[in-house]
Amino acid sequence: MDEEPEHWTAQPHPPFLPGSATEPCYARCAARRTAMWRGEDILVLVIYVTALARTWHIMGPLNRTMLCCLVAANAANITWRLLAPAHQAKWSCLPNVAMRSLTLGLGMAALTMRAQLDQGGPPLRPPASGPLGALVETVVVLARLLFASQAPFMLLFHIAWRLRLGWSILAQAVLVGTTMPHARHVCSATALSHPAVHAALRRVFHGAQVAACLTPLPVSATLPDPPAEDQCTALVTFFQLGIGLLLPVLWQVLTEARLFQQHQRERRAAGLPPERGLEPAVLDFAWKLTMEGMALQATLCAWMLLSACWDQVSFLCRSSVGAGGAAAL
Repeated sequence: MDEEPEHWTAQPHPPFLPGSATEPCYARCAARRTAMWRGEDILVLVIYVTALARTWHIMGPLNRTMLCCLVAANAANITWRLLAPAHQAKWSCLPNVAMRSLTLGLGMAALTMRAQLDQGGPPLRPPASGPLGALVETVVVLARLLFASQAPFMLLFHIAWRLRLGWSILAQAVLVGTTMPHARHVCSATALSHPAVHAALRRVFHGAQVAACLTPLPVSATLPDPPAEDQCTALVTFFQLGIGLLLPVLWQVLTEARLFQQHQRERRAAGLPPERGLEPAVLDFAWKLTMEGMALQATLCAWMLLSACWDQVSFLCRSSVGAGGAAAL
């Protein structure tokens, strides 16, 4: 008798989730964050010290004091983690909330950023001819916009000081919300406002408009293009909201949603009732919305959310043309 061929089905490896099913999921996620620490806050400390050395001569007394305090607080937090990791993991929530919320000085870092951009030398090199030259100019301006928005640093700070979901959203919202009002001030710097960068800035603006193609019921596309400074303000604001807030929060929600499903399976296996509450409901909803964490579905959801974010920022920018610029942002 012929034997039926065996069908091998790859079983997904369960995520690393320390602790027992009797503990709440947030406590197990916190233990996982502690176990997976890779020294990201040490990198932040290096960035702090480098920024202090490079920008000391252009910072005001208040900015210098704030940055020195942040260096000292971060160094103390790292020392605490290295010497007493269990104690630090238990009591570090509020210090980490404060570190992440205040790490850009409640917007004061934008003043130093403006000074850096003003001292950055010529706005652009003499433009090269042809499509390649236009592409190079566009990439340079895009990099300057990302740097000016400080969004990559916001993303790093989210990774360096990991928090429970609710605290994480609050701290990241404070970090981004206190920086956003300075977007227009940053965009008035020479490196972003000089006429030589206007063409490249317009290409980045239109590229963002095209990329935001998943916007449901777009409201900004029918409005006229705003002036160059308002385009810059819209792009900087979008980078802060999209890269600095939405992407890290979405990543944390989806990561913890997967861990929560593992936690619920372990509770069922132990004969325990499923964990309930606001945070579990959010994680369960995110898991179902992304069709059990499917990468394509999660990517589409993130793309749609970022598209809607850009549409609203662009709408505020465009609708303010003729009425005082992008002051609404």
